[in-house]
Formats: sequence, C-alpha cells, structure tokens
Amino acid sequence: MRVLWYNNTDETHAKQSIELDHLNLAPAVKTEVSNLIQSLLTQSTNELKLLEAKNQALTLELGHLRRIRYGVKSKHCHSRS
Repeated sequence: MRVLWYNNTDETHAKQSIELDHLNLAPAVKTEVSNLIQSLLTQSTNELKLLEAKNQALTLELGHLRRIRYGVKSKHCHSRS
C-alpha cells in the first residue's frame, strides 16, 4: 500500500510516497495508518494555507503603513533595490 501526497511550494511540486507494505502490518492497520497519515497531511496543508494568507495580509498591511509613514516615493526606492 502506498500513501501519496503532494508538497506544493512556490516553485517546487514534489510528489512523495510512503511504502507501508514492508512494515508487515495487518491490512486493517495499514488502512488505518494510511487514513491517519492522509488526515494529518490534509490538516497541515490547511494550516499552511491559513498561515500563508495571514502572511500575505500582514505584508500588505506593512506596505500600507510604510506608504503612510514614508510616502509613495519610498515604495519606488525599495522596489528598485
């Protein structure tokens, strides 16, 4: 039995797998382990999406606050560097 998941980052799309056959487990246990792994991966993916959204919101807010404090010219200087 093979458990597959996809690791999606900005530029990398890696396909990874776990082989459960060599563990000498009962079929019911293999299925349970597979379901548990899939559940944990789904949960961590959802948490990652939430953190990425929060990071993006904070980045946008920081840009807004910098424009308020330093004016629009500061944005042009930082984007050229």
